[in-house]
Amino acid sequence: MEVVPYTEILIYNPEGIATYKFQIPDRLEYIGGRICKGSKYWYKGVGTVYRCHHELYKGEELPDVSYHPPEVFYYGHRVIYERWLDKFGIFLKPMQPYFSDLIGSCGPKELKIVPNSTQFGKSAVVVENVTKWSDDYNGQYYMTLSYKCREKYQTKPNPDRLLNLLEFMVENEWCTPWDKNFINDITITGEISDVGDLFRSSKLQHIFGTVYATLHSLWKQNKTEFERVSKKVIPNDIPFEDGLWAGVFIGYVTAKIVGVRNIPVLDTKNTIELAERLLIQFLITDKNCAGIEQRHWGDKVRKQYLKRLKKQIKKWRK
Repeated sequence: MEVVPYTEILIYNPEGIATYKFQIPDRLEYIGGRICKGSKYWYKGVGTVYRCHHELYKGEELPDVSYHPPEVFYYGHRVIYERWLDKFGIFLKPMQPYFSDLIGSCGPKELKIVPNSTQFGKSAVVVENVTKWSDDYNGQYYMTLSYKCREKYQTKPNPDRLLNLLEFMVENEWCTPWDKNFINDITITGEISDVGDLFRSSKLQHIFGTVYATLHSLWKQNKTEFERVSKKVIPNDIPFEDGLWAGVFIGYVTAKIVGVRNIPVLDTKNTIELAERLLIQFLITDKNCAGIEQRHWGDKVRKQYLKRLKKQIKKWRK
């Protein structure tokens, strides 16, 4: 990929006009998301190529603004501003309605990367510097980073390394939101490349949700690799199906890793009872992504998750 000198970072207002800019003393290559690579370091929060963002409610009807179904059900609407489309920079709207990050930038919640990168024993990232570029919008930042490893786990899967990481997190009470696509943050070395969402907790539901987030995101992307991991935990050949049963099975493997006692015998005839025990009692009571910055947002989203799951279980009972 061609190295482009994105040394001047433009900030665009909602009308599509660049009203502010700041300088990065490096030649940057845009990698994806809000990550750029410089000559020596990586930069997070120095801009992105605009594709879309999310808003809970529809705004004023404008000819160059379109609304679409969201990728995640509680995000509201996926919104596309034609005036921003394909431009690189930072855009003066939140990327998602539950977080303070402007599009392409890092909000206050991302500052957790700094202590977590030194305290979490399997961090793959080192924070070299944090720069505050705006006092507005609750404060906005970009970070200068280096990595021990950035290659994703999925490129060279290793069940033993993955299970070692999960055991380390369980034993040391490091947790992540249960609905996070966590497998994408795990490297081939069994470390975490993005530690910003990690938190410490001894609560069983938080630990349970961490392991579930890993296994569920692995299952969604690569069912074969998920089965390799699950057979390390449960060697016996157990029937596996999609649908509600998949969530129950993932929950059962999670319970085995975490060491939850008094789990009912795994029985396909008892799928609904297992779902209610594992998913409703343990999982949805855990912290979700919407709650990592403001707890009340997480509480609202949890109610939506619970309503959807109960509706699904009711269908399965028929």
